[in-house]
Amino acid sequence: MRQSAGRGRRGRTWISEKGNLYCTRLGVCATSPQISAQLSFVAALAVIEAFQETLAALAAAPERLTVKWPNDVLLDRRKISGILLESFSSRSAPLLAIGIGVNLVSHPSQTPFPATDIKAAGLDAPDPGAYLSVLASSLERLSRRWAREGFASIRHAWLARAAGLHEPLRVVLPHETIEGTFTGLSETGELLLTSDDGQCRAISAGDVFFEQ
Repeated sequence: MRQSAGRGRRGRTWISEKGNLYCTRLGVCATSPQISAQLSFVAALAVIEAFQETLAALAAAPERLTVKWPNDVLLDRRKISGILLESFSSRSAPLLAIGIGVNLVSHPSQTPFPATDIKAAGLDAPDPGAYLSVLASSLERLSRRWAREGFASIRHAWLARAAGLHEPLRVVLPHETIEGTFTGLSETGELLLTSDDGQCRAISAGDVFFEQ
C-alpha cells in the first residue's frame, strides 16, 4: 500500500513508503467535534490490539507498546503509528474520517519525535492486508464500546498505556511552549499538565515531547 498525497496533523507531510499500512475509516459524525476527537484514543488502542494479535513477540511484551497524547502509538518509546481525524460535510450528513498510518517495514528519519518500524525493531512485519483485517475488527469493536459506554472506559485503558504519565513533558503550542508534569487526562480527553507551582492546565491540542 502506498499513498501519493498523505498528510499528518496541521498539514504536515506524511511519508508513505510501500509496505507500510495507510487506511481511513469513514463514518457519520453524530457528535460534536470535541466528543468525536475521543475516537483518536479509540484508534490508538485498536492499533495496539492489532499488533498484539498479529505479533506474538509484542503479545508477550505488552510494555513495549505505549501511547503518546494525543494520537500516536509508540514502540520502545518511538513513534510507529500516527492517527489523524478530520470532519467534513456531505449532502446527507456530517462525516468523520479516521486516518491511520502504521510503520511496518520503514519509517521516516529526521522527524521531530523519533520514529521506528516493526522491521527496524527486529520483528517480522505482518502483511499489511492481514494487519488491516485485525485492525478493522478491533476499531469497530472499540468504537461500539465507546458509543455504548462513553469515554470513561477508553480513557482508563489509554492511561494504562500512556507514555510519560507522571513524568515531565514539554508541550509545543501554536504560540508558546510550556513544561510540566503529565498528570492525566480530563474527562473529555484533554492532556492535564501540572506546573511546578501546582497549577493544572488542560490542553486540547499540541505537540508533546518527553523531557527524560
